[in-house]
Amino acid sequence: MLNLLIKLFGFFMSLWDGLSDQQKEKIIDAIVESFTSLFREYFQQRKDA
Repeated sequence: MLNLLIKLFGFFMSLWDGLSDQQKEKIIDAIVESFTSLFREYFQQRKDA
């Protein structure tokens, strides 16, 4: 199981290394925006409860 996770992580790292800085920045921005939206909604619901 651990070996599978290591191989999977290595695969994603090789993909990441092949991306340009601009592509990496777009991916990071999309991830941050997604989590920001999720957390904003979560905390708004907690505030209203």
